[in-house]
Amino acid sequence: MKEKIAILLVGFGCVATFAAVPTVSNVHVEQDKMTREVTVTYDLDADAVVTADFMTNGVSIGTENYTNAVGTMNCRVAAGTGRTITWRPDRIWPDHQITEKIFGVRVRAWALNAPPPYMVADVENGEVRYYVSAEVVPGGISNEVYKTRKLLFRLISANRREFTMGAPASIAGDYASHETLHQVTLTNDFYLGVYETTQRQWELVKGNRPSVANNDTYYQMRPVENVSYQDIRGSTLGLQWPANDAVDADSFLGVLRERTGVRFDLPTDAQWEYACKAGTMTALYIGTNTVNAATLNPIARNANNGGGNWSSGVGTNGATAVVGTYLPNSFGLYDMIGNVYEWCIDRCPSNAAMGSEDAIDPLGIATATDYRVKHGGSAEGSPPSKYLRATYRGMNTSNTRHRSMGFRVALRLY
Repeated sequence: MKEKIAILLVGFGCVATFAAVPTVSNVHVEQDKMTREVTVTYDLDADAVVTADFMTNGVSIGTENYTNAVGTMNCRVAAGTGRTITWRPDRIWPDHQITEKIFGVRVRAWALNAPPPYMVADVENGEVRYYVSAEVVPGGISNEVYKTRKLLFRLISANRREFTMGAPASIAGDYASHETLHQVTLTNDFYLGVYETTQRQWELVKGNRPSVANNDTYYQMRPVENVSYQDIRGSTLGLQWPANDAVDADSFLGVLRERTGVRFDLPTDAQWEYACKAGTMTALYIGTNTVNAATLNPIARNANNGGGNWSSGVGTNGATAVVGTYLPNSFGLYDMIGNVYEWCIDRCPSNAAMGSEDAIDPLGIATATDYRVKHGGSAEGSPPSKYLRATYRGMNTSNTRHRSMGFRVALRLY
């Protein structure tokens, strides 16, 4: 029986234009023959997100097998020498059924403004981890844990990319003045929730259940609704955007920030639309301008496929649907149309009009107004409703609570 340990080192990541390239060096791996504990040490020359992948014969064992891993693994790490990962593989690595084995550890460093494609935040204990692909997200991205106890995020690669915001009058119809075509450049990537924030996630953060579709059997994985902008960001500090991104300590985001140490927030109007369109310019992100039951039902909860039934205690055959029930857009984001309207961070005029001038990283108007942008339509929308489109822009006052209103969490990268 031959056993060999090989170290595979990759000292780079998805590095943004102006990012210093973080480098991993002096990687060393050992395994204790008695306890089977594996220890990896390495040096890091700049603060970075570090990911590690253990392999047997060049094949990843999969992150679901890292239940006993501790230390600076798949998380943000400060620069320094002797950074450490320890892992006790519990008869997984090495696999003694294999007679010819090469054990590998791939350690990667990612610039803080260009981290890996997926991020997971545990809303209970605050742990934040990063993963290099959907295939290595523990349990797979459709796992119910990401609809209950953990928030799953997708990196939206918008770095210094220009896109057309708004819609042609032929698509927008009566809402053309809300959706004036203009060019917008987003200078940074950002993370956006793969799913709308659910009722169980809200409950674990805030300790209450505000939603209307709150059937005890089915509530957990439905989107949280009946929450206001002030509930999410706060009624004092949380209303100061775009002057700053502060939130009230007792708001949903205030508690989540304190628990995770990460400045999570709502997406901007432009970020939301960029993420929803996913490279398209049609009314629906599946490449069609036709909005009817046939085109909407596969991608969105709406009044035609159950969303019109809000009878007391209704199960998931009515009202909102479990997040992720319908097909995602090409960025892998679910329910960007239908289910619940989603709050954005921007202030807007009372008529929900958007800017018409080309812009870089627009943040919404700075003048005093209590109206905030909402997007995406809701389960109560009935096709061919103009609300159920990628570019529809609505507004509500910041204290509005309604069963049609929810949100998804974002993280801006600088």
